[in-house]
Amino acid sequence: MIAVALLSLVLAGGPAFAAEPGREAVEAKISAVFARMKALSDASPFTELEARDRLAAIVGAPSICKASPDDKYCRLYEAVHVSKPGLDQHDVFIAFTADEIIALKLPRRMVGCSGDSRVFAKFAEEGGLSFQRVYSHVAADYSAACWWGGRRLEHRKSGSHLNGHAAVAVRWGGQWHVLDASTFDSLNYARSGPPGREIVSGDSPQGLVGRELYFGFPSDPYILTEAGDTFRDVFTYQGLMAGDGSCRGAPEPPPCRFQGAATKEDGVLLDFSCGACYIHESNRVPVSIATGTVCEVSRHHSNGRPDAKDCLCVSCPGRAYSFYGEKCRPF
Repeated sequence: MIAVALLSLVLAGGPAFAAEPGREAVEAKISAVFARMKALSDASPFTELEARDRLAAIVGAPSICKASPDDKYCRLYEAVHVSKPGLDQHDVFIAFTADEIIALKLPRRMVGCSGDSRVFAKFAEEGGLSFQRVYSHVAADYSAACWWGGRRLEHRKSGSHLNGHAAVAVRWGGQWHVLDASTFDSLNYARSGPPGREIVSGDSPQGLVGRELYFGFPSDPYILTEAGDTFRDVFTYQGLMAGDGSCRGAPEPPPCRFQGAATKEDGVLLDFSCGACYIHESNRVPVSIATGTVCEVSRHHSNGRPDAKDCLCVSCPGRAYSFYGEKCRPF
């Protein structure tokens, strides 16, 4: 009987294995996920452009709601506060689970790409789609954080924002590809290489770490820095240093040279080759930097200027300038 059974398998071509789905089948599932995400976003009552800032303001000062307890953001705060009593206003961006985003109908402008990737993962799992969440950082920021981190991390405010993008990796054609989970109306794959770039692919999501990515954003290129599920905020200097610490793919940044200063209506704008840095008049200290001097520049929250973040520390050879009481050491 055994011989007959084996013979039957041979004649039938061996045991049947499910073929790996092709690109068309995978993208049909992705489109179904995106349709659900778009419907969720369209159903959100929090349609204001400043939705995240509105909630963050209430988290920082709940007394705001005493005058208008029926405000929808105040009601949202009450719902959130029950499950997140220790929520900090700076954590609103990354604080919500997929289930919370879905139940509260929170829009992408409130939860950002981190929230989008979580909801995508939830719907993809329900739809039988293979995926892995991945994280990337703007190459220039990542490079600076890696090269200026560690022993010189005191030059940067550890909780300050590090520009990045949460996405997902999906598998088709025997390879993994990085997909932007925040573009519901189209399938935007990250690309790499010279102009005419090809869709990024790799044998595993972890094997894509360190790859340069182009999403089509003004802030391109990015470096894929982490693959896997995490709930910590990977988009701060502190969060980056809490990762695997490998800093794979981080090129050494070019020298950051001082190019001059310009007086503005309420402060001074310092112009460096690595970007502008603003000093509000309330934090002004005597600064004497020769044009062309190589310095290290750390920035933190925006002071409302669209063209620059506030200076935290400017460290030049033999001299360091501190603008917020931080300890800065010259290099």
